[in-house]
Amino acid sequence: MTEENELIALAKVYGLSIACAESLTGGLLCGRLVSVPGASTVVRGGIVTYQLDLKTSELGVDRDFLVQHGPYNAFTAAEMSEGIRQRLSADLGLSTTGVAGPGPDGRVPAGTFYVGVSLGTKTVTKKSVSDGSRQEVREDAVKAAISLALQQLRQFAEDLASSSEE
Repeated sequence: MTEENELIALAKVYGLSIACAESLTGGLLCGRLVSVPGASTVVRGGIVTYQLDLKTSELGVDRDFLVQHGPYNAFTAAEMSEGIRQRLSADLGLSTTGVAGPGPDGRVPAGTFYVGVSLGTKTVTKKSVSDGSRQEVREDAVKAAISLALQQLRQFAEDLASSSEE
């Protein structure tokens, strides 16, 4: 079973909905999730916010922070995942931001990306660096976001099982 299949299956089991906020991946993440049969029961949708102004207006990412620090960081990934979860009334928010290349963006090297996952009151991010082509970087970011979401959903399931045993 692929990780996206497992993510969709676990979300169904726990009655959780999913939404995606994408920059770097341009819709590839949500597309990967909806390629799973039955995804329509849990995937609410996604928003591609390639430009800074959309990260602010559509996802609530702090404008001043973006202007000062740029979008390629853990804070932006966290705010994107929280913002999409809130905007689309989802339980689980996933996000991607980074530089696909072929060259750097300012001082951020090509291949650098961040993914974020927001579930309930917990938000986690992960930074990765890929040395692949532009398309490979985007694919790596999709895989990383799905993997991180799956880790968080498994932890959610464990926590739920532990609390019901008490």
